[in-house]
Amino acid sequence: MKKLLLLFMSLTVLTACNSDDDASEEDRILGTWFIVEVNNVPNSDFTLSECNKNSTMTFNGDGTATSVFHAQVEGNCMAGQPTNSTWNNQSGIYTITIPIPELEGFNTFTGTIAFTSNTFIFTPVLFPSTTLVFERD
Repeated sequence: MKKLLLLFMSLTVLTACNSDDDASEEDRILGTWFIVEVNNVPNSDFTLSECNKNSTMTFNGDGTATSVFHAQVEGNCMAGQPTNSTWNNQSGIYTITIPIPELEGFNTFTGTIAFTSNTFIFTPVLFPSTTLVFERD
C-alpha cells in the first residue's frame, strides 16, 4: 500500500497544465505543495490519512524537485528521506522522473494539471479517472 501511495504521489509531480497557458503560468508549479486529496485509485480502497497529508513536493525553477513522503510507522507519523527528482515542461506538459528503485521502469509520470487559486489537480494519463489534489504551502 505504501508503494501504491508513493506511486500515485509521484504521479502528481509529473504534472501538466493546459497547452494554452502562457509562460507566466508555467511558473505556477514552482514552490512547495501538500497532497490533500486522492480520488479513484485503481484496484484499491486507498484513503489518504492525516499523516499522508504532511507529504510535500517542492518544485524548483532549475528543473529539480524534492519530495518528502509521510506514513504511519508503529503508530507515529514519520517523514521518509527526501527524494530528489527532475521535472521539465515541454509545450505545457510537465514530466517528472523520480529515482525510486521499487518503481524502476515506472518512475516517469505524465498527466494534466488544472490550477485553481492555491491548488492543482493532477490527473495521470494512465489512470484518467484518478485525481490527486495538492495545495500550496
